[in-house]
Amino acid sequence: MLEVPGELEGLPRIAFAGGRGGAMGWKIRQSAVVFAVFDFNDTGSWSFGDGKSPQEHGWHRWREKAFRGSSNEGSADIWFREFEAGQYLSGMPTWWVCLGITDLEGARKIEGFRAGLTSATSPPPPRRFSHSSLLAKQRPLNVPNFDSKESVLRWQKSLRARFVEEMLFPYGDEIAIEEVGSAEAGDGFHQQEFRVSIDDEQLFRYFKLTSGGNSPGAAASGQRRPAIVCFMGHGKVSQILSDEDSYQHACAAHFAREGYVVYAMENVGMEPGGDSHLDIDRSLRLEGHGWYSLLFAHQRILLDQVFADADVDPEKVGVTGVSTGGLLALSAAVMEPRVAATSVQGIYGSMRTSFVRDRNSHCACGAIPRLLPDFDLPELALLVAPRPLHISNGEKDGFSPQEAERCLKLIEPVYLQAGGEKPLFTVPPGGHAFAIEPATGFFREHLR
Repeated sequence: MLEVPGELEGLPRIAFAGGRGGAMGWKIRQSAVVFAVFDFNDTGSWSFGDGKSPQEHGWHRWREKAFRGSSNEGSADIWFREFEAGQYLSGMPTWWVCLGITDLEGARKIEGFRAGLTSATSPPPPRRFSHSSLLAKQRPLNVPNFDSKESVLRWQKSLRARFVEEMLFPYGDEIAIEEVGSAEAGDGFHQQEFRVSIDDEQLFRYFKLTSGGNSPGAAASGQRRPAIVCFMGHGKVSQILSDEDSYQHACAAHFAREGYVVYAMENVGMEPGGDSHLDIDRSLRLEGHGWYSLLFAHQRILLDQVFADADVDPEKVGVTGVSTGGLLALSAAVMEPRVAATSVQGIYGSMRTSFVRDRNSHCACGAIPRLLPDFDLPELALLVAPRPLHISNGEKDGFSPQEAERCLKLIEPVYLQAGGEKPLFTVPPGGHAFAIEPATGFFREHLR
């Protein structure tokens, strides 16, 4: 909220998850007045489901162009409605803003409010069948009933093979990899840049970071070291390589300074310059693939290089990332059983509920072809069992820690049945960002 009239400051407000305004319903127990904003843009999401104006639903304009918020340009009118005891506040638009709710006595002190304008208008019935509501319903795990650890392992082997077969883009030509750059990063580690190509046309880039001889955790020459593969989220690869002020907090550079051999993959479509990943995604969907199909295939190529690296201890390789990078960390551990420890940040939960609920505030590329029902994130997490798994969702993340915890409780019995320990779950302060501290402790415990 950037601009709210002073008369409404300090009033209690109704809060709800973005895009869930139409799902709420309150029975008013005593006379009350609600001040609200509708029609903030022309998408239809801010309008009543039957297409009628706020006034036709019993609301009265209190002040014109008096509210301004960060999500839309321009200003919007503020409306009020007086409710009698026993009436319902329901049938609201998908998106609306509650600026205040007060009793009738308090409302009388607000200039411009007129008492007695109650309405018997009933809330509008749902306009149409809601496919999104159907798709967002919580569902049980899509796994068989396991009777032993061995039955879990057999299921994992079968589903892991299906994931590789169905979810990775099928590159048919020979892959070439060459080093194209090398430099001292200036803060204790050496950075190499590699180019992966087909017929001399670049597919993607990745980077290798190794700490110098005087840096913390540096190993003697020729000694194999633990490694961490850092996958990036939406943005530029600099956000994991150097930009500590970004939401990804230069996590790759951090782990290099910790003494790990670090690999960092650049997401195709997010190279320096423009962002073309959504255009790539739309094109690939014609054949049942998507942008993530490329990322899954690229990380398979990268993981092969990591485990072939003479500097890397192949029994101590971890993977991590936030947001898209978190999903890639999870998928890396799914397709590569040699990954020893996995830290998934800022995305864990059921994509069935999280993405459908938050699709307007997160990128459309999250509608990953073929992901459901077999490869939802809880099911993917079970393909990581019994290896150590860390889940981290910030307390104010759009991918909520409550949803993450709900899904963790679903998988914990099977995780234990597979011979593992309960995944580590942390809820760091803040929002959608890489949490350095818990990931550092997790990898120190499992890779050192």
